[in-house]
Amino acid sequence: MLLHAADHAQALIVAERLRRKLHQTPAIWQSKQIKMTVSIGMTLEAAVDRQVLFARADALVYRAKKEGRDRVCY
Repeated sequence: MLLHAADHAQALIVAERLRRKLHQTPAIWQSKQIKMTVSIGMTLEAAVDRQVLFARADALVYRAKKEGRDRVCY
């Protein structure tokens, strides 16, 4: 997700809101509830090269998963 004109604090609020909503809202499949979690890697567009930006965010997603999932890392 790209958030244009969002500073760090605003982006963190959006990421945490998304994480919390997914955690609280199970998916329904074949009449069964499935709990969901999300790991989010958040970085600011300080990098000029978009590949570097996405590589940073990707690395942070893996860090979030390694640290226990269902969290935002930045």
